[in-house]
Amino acid sequence: MTIVGLEKWRDGSRSLLVFDPFFSPSEMIRDLAGARRLRSRVRPEVLLKVYRRKMNYLAKYKEFEAIVFVPSEMPFEER
Repeated sequence: MTIVGLEKWRDGSRSLLVFDPFFSPSEMIRDLAGARRLRSRVRPEVLLKVYRRKMNYLAKYKEFEAIVFVPSEMPFEER
């Protein structure tokens, strides 16, 4: 499972956005792969629903590995 985002709701609660290899992408997501923009009939909250996990979802796991990406201040071309 890879956590790719965090949502904070108006009531103060939070949800994680995760990619979990245990679950296959929905048909709507597969249809959007490579698309330049969302079709107007597809609401983002519907697409994200299957990727949301409440914060207590992590409580069932004993350990995690964290990988932090820190971009370099030097442009790639100058390295």
